[in-house]
Amino acid sequence: MAIVSDIPATRPWLTVVDLIDSGEELSLVANVLADALERGLVEGALREKIDAGGQKPGCRRGPACTIR
Repeated sequence: MAIVSDIPATRPWLTVVDLIDSGEELSLVANVLADALERGLVEGALREKIDAGGQKPGCRRGPACTIR
């Protein structure tokens, strides 16, 4: 985390990971991720960072849980 203009701020990829880890609805996380990817705010290594956290709440194994 960093402080920007006296406001705590985090990196976009970390926000996505935090949303997933907190059990946020995956369709909403997908929208956030799509916006971040479109704007070039996250790098391709995000998948490995998310996968490193283990299985996600509400997500069964399989292609539906894979970020592409």
